[in-house]
Amino acid sequence: MGISINGPSGIDTAWIIESLVDLEYDRVRRVEDQKDAYQVKIDAYSKLMTFINDIGKYAGDLQKPENFNLFTATSTNEDIVTLSAGSGSFEGTYDVQVFQTAQREKLISADNLVTGQSATMLDLGIGSGKFSINGVEIIIEDTDTIQDVRSKINSATDDDGKKSGVTATVLTIAEDNFRLILTATDTGSSGAEYLDLEGGTFLQDLGIINDAGGDKGITIQKLQSVDDINSAFSALAPGELIEYSGIDNKGNEVSNSFLVTATSTIDDLLAQIEDTFHGMVTAEIDAGDGTLILTDVVAGKSSLAISSLTMGGTDYSFNTTDIGYAGQNVLSVGKDAFFSVDGIHMQSDKNSASDFISGVTLDFHKTSVGEVVTVDLTRDFDAITDNVEGLVNTFNALVRYVKDSTVYGDEEEGERKGALAGDMTARMILDQVRAVFKMNFDITGTSDISSLSMIGLKTDVNSSELKLDREVFKEALTESFEDVQNLFITRGYSDNPNVVMGTYTDDTTDGVYTLNEMGDGIHYEIQRTLPFAGPWYQSEPRAGALVTFKDGPATGLTITAPPGSGGATFVFSKGISGHLEKLVKKLTDTQDGVITMRQQSWTKAKERCDDRIMTLETRIESYRIRLIKEFAAMEQAMSRLQAQSANMMSQLGFYSGQ
Repeated sequence: MGISINGPSGIDTAWIIESLVDLEYDRVRRVEDQKDAYQVKIDAYSKLMTFINDIGKYAGDLQKPENFNLFTATSTNEDIVTLSAGSGSFEGTYDVQVFQTAQREKLISADNLVTGQSATMLDLGIGSGKFSINGVEIIIEDTDTIQDVRSKINSATDDDGKKSGVTATVLTIAEDNFRLILTATDTGSSGAEYLDLEGGTFLQDLGIINDAGGDKGITIQKLQSVDDINSAFSALAPGELIEYSGIDNKGNEVSNSFLVTATSTIDDLLAQIEDTFHGMVTAEIDAGDGTLILTDVVAGKSSLAISSLTMGGTDYSFNTTDIGYAGQNVLSVGKDAFFSVDGIHMQSDKNSASDFISGVTLDFHKTSVGEVVTVDLTRDFDAITDNVEGLVNTFNALVRYVKDSTVYGDEEEGERKGALAGDMTARMILDQVRAVFKMNFDITGTSDISSLSMIGLKTDVNSSELKLDREVFKEALTESFEDVQNLFITRGYSDNPNVVMGTYTDDTTDGVYTLNEMGDGIHYEIQRTLPFAGPWYQSEPRAGALVTFKDGPATGLTITAPPGSGGATFVFSKGISGHLEKLVKKLTDTQDGVITMRQQSWTKAKERCDDRIMTLETRIESYRIRLIKEFAAMEQAMSRLQAQSANMMSQLGFYSGQ
């Protein structure tokens, strides 16, 4: 506020007033400094929360068993087959052969039928109407062009929004020759189902199918013996030999022999033949004449043949009764992938085969005629160690931050003072986190590994940081993988296969429990026996096979135990990761968390500072106004005195002149 007081005194009243007011503002500045100090602490705790949350993130990842299932996958020929590991994988080496890769079915309309892209179906003599592709119905109008047909097929969906699973394109053969190509989205021998509906002939007229029933003109190749193989087999004596050779669907040469024993059956021979032809045929005996029939599993063009079959020294010949054929409308037949793992033949409608090997996905890129590809899955101990070391490093970052922020240096001596100097809560939080790393996790007392210190985790006496000896840790993983994993993951298991852990909460306590199914068939009772024996607690009423406990140390635990499952010994452990996650949730809880409560306390203190500043500023402004009035009154008084004095001197001068 500008001040201007003119008066006879000659005193710089403005400077005096501002100086006096500024002295009063020192009290405001002290409160503002206190407010800034509170904000520094709030910011410091926000950063502290970041470090705590980082620990929770790493702990959450290590709590999941699948994050210990890290593998290195190799293939002796990645151009043919590669593999990747997922949940449930195990180390192993497998020999893989790929006899056929999966392929999409692709159909094409008749040649020289569609003479123009703008010509209507009526102009072309192609009947309109309703048809379906994989159950998705499509209606074609007389006025539709071939491009309209393409668009309708590509945009068609059923009532649930599911598309037809076929992509339509228009191929330009010549200026007056256009052909519609229908390509199945998915690979596999089943291809797509095409039907003309309600008496329509659109797909038939277009040359996609041969009849309303959806025949695509694809024939499956079949071989049949000339003679009765069943009777010939029955006449063989133990020790006699059956030898045969041929070519499978893809043109690979095959051969095998079968030694007849006293227990051999014709079904044993048929199974061996199917296996020899890489699982790409079915072998059966004709019930009427006893002839042997080999039928391709995959339709279309085939190289299937029997070159020779000798039984007990007698040769038998085969005729091809059906020739594998793809009609003029078939650009490519849908095919399954045929492959073998360690000599066991398998089939998949995709080139990515999962669950044939536990947790492993095999990806086929091309066939391996005569080549066996060895794929190998080994645990990636380096990657697991990196994850654990990541958790240790986040803890060490917390150690350094707490140490740096709580340092209590003497500022008068030029020493730095931390933002949280003297704050014991931050150190208490650090101690709580450190305590989890030092816990003993062998609840049952049967594990060779009970703590992280036994697998290479040590404390540096100078810095108080943790250090993981990578070599010691990897050696522990190699020798006792499950024991090491169990230190980290949350798990619950029982000695009764019918009693399985369902869910748990932060309130569920580690321990060994005794479970008893009560006589009413509705409840279970539970008692924690290790690390100490406690009272019995009754479950909530059974909900089907689910049993939930809401009281005692097992609070929040749900088990699956069908009626009549009986009792069990149940072990529950959160592991270091579960305990760290629980602690992090507790510390950072938005209502009751220590960090939140400290920040809220300082935020309220800041608000009180704002109130105090406002009060002080109001008082100071009142003080300023009072000073202005008082100095103005002084100048006015002096002005009056000067006037009176001048008048007096004037009078005195008058009288002296008489």
